[in-house]
Amino acid sequence: MITETAAVALATLFATIGPFDVAAMFAVLTAENTKQQRRLMAIRGTMIATVVLLVFALFGNVLLSSMGISLAALSTAGGVLLLLLQKPDYKDGSKNAPSGRGFFAGQAHGMDVMVKDSSRFAKTNGWGFFNFGHHAPAYEKSAMAAPEEACAACHTAHAHKDMVFASYYPVLNLLRN
Repeated sequence: MITETAAVALATLFATIGPFDVAAMFAVLTAENTKQQRRLMAIRGTMIATVVLLVFALFGNVLLSSMGISLAALSTAGGVLLLLLQKPDYKDGSKNAPSGRGFFAGQAHGMDVMVKDSSRFAKTNGWGFFNFGHHAPAYEKSAMAAPEEACAACHTAHAHKDMVFASYYPVLNLLRN
C-alpha cells in the first residue's frame, strides 16, 4: 500500500514538474548567461522548489483544512484551470496567433524549429527558422532556413522576449512575467 502510494506520488510529481520540459526551457531562457550564472540559478530554483514542495507535503492538508478546502475540490479546481488555459479559439482546437492560425502546446500538427546562432543568422536577430512540415508526423528529415520575411519579420514585430512567442505556451508565459 505504501509502495503503491509512493509510486503514484512520484509519477504525479514527475508529470507535474516535467523535468525534460523545464530543462529545455531553462536552457533557452539562460542561453545568454554564463555557466556560473546558470549553475547558481539552477541551484537556487531547485532549493526554492524543494522548500515549497516540502512545506506543502508536510503542512498542505492542514492549510487546506484551515481554509475549508477539500483535496477533491482543489483537484477539481486545478483541472478546470488547466482546461481554461488550453481553451482553443476554434472547434478543431487551433488558436489565432500573429504567425497565423495554428496549434500550440498540444498535439503535434507540424514542426517549426528556431535555432539560435548569432554568426549564421545575423540578419534575423541571431535566429534561424526551419519548417519541417505543417501536418501530422512523419516530418521532413531536413529543412532549409526560412527567408527573413517568412518568419523573422513576424517574430521581430510581435514576439515578447528574444523573438519567442511566450504567450502561446502557458509555462513560458508565466516565466516572462
